Amino acid sequence: MKKAIPNTLTLCNLICGCFGIVCAFNNQLDWAGYFIGIAAIFDFLDGFSARLLNAKSAIGAQLDSLADMVTFGVLPAIIMFQLLSISFGEYFTVFSERPIDHMFVQSLAFLIAAFSALRLAKFNVDDSQTDSFVGMPTPAIAIFIGSLPIILNGLDFNFYNYLTEDMLLVVDKVQYWSDIDAWVVSSLQSSTVLAVIAIFCSVLLVVPVRMLALKFKGFGWQNNKQIFVFLILVSVLTIYAIVAYSFYLSGLPDIGLMVIPLVIVIYPIYSILMNTFAGKEN
Repeated sequence: MKKAIPNTLTLCNLICGCFGIVCAFNNQLDWAGYFIGIAAIFDFLDGFSARLLNAKSAIGAQLDSLADMVTFGVLPAIIMFQLLSISFGEYFTVFSERPIDHMFVQSLAFLIAAFSALRLAKFNVDDSQTDSFVGMPTPAIAIFIGSLPIILNGLDFNFYNYLTEDMLLVVDKVQYWSDIDAWVVSSLQSSTVLAVIAIFCSVLLVVPVRMLALKFKGFGWQNNKQIFVFLILVSVLTIYAIVAYSFYLSGLPDIGLMVIPLVIVIYPIYSILMNTFAGKEN
């Protein structure tokens, strides 16, 4: 019965991925991103409960990877494919009517799924990744990509239709966007920017660099200090984003929902710094 608890949480992760895929094909890319976030919570809880209940199993490990492949591999690849389609103004265009060069660029999104599969397969056969990860974890990359349509939707415009430069100026004046908001929309509707993001995220999945694993060893500070410091940094950044948005503090940039991808960007930087300091101490 104890083993059924983490396995059930893993299956909830998988079901969230299935719902997210449906949303990604039904003009609800923001909800596809939300389902990645919900699934990430289940993904954390299944591992935490397995360690807490001492209910680890070989089946549970394999089930976790299969669920992660769907939710954190296939789903973010589909989201990126749809964003690239929007960047060419072809979101509502059938495949047979899309130019072959456009389809090639849009297909770069599926590198995320391919490298996620490679990342998960390497993890399953690498016994050294118990207290840390080698390469970015698939949930981190998925959260980063899933946050992009959420950010666009939060700016309150129909982001499924590509905005030309002239249209962007008109919408900017109507929506009273900040310079950051206008830059975000322009960037996330650029096929070049999105293609670079897709390739860069794929490479990060398999880069041979040790990354922090958010796996608590009990509840004490000493055994979890790197995790607690990271969570404190995330909390400070999140509080700043909420305060700057809620009170319109003059002179401070309102990053809003950009806090989500910023946290993911901070994660590998923090991990590399911790590895550097740990190496000097040794």
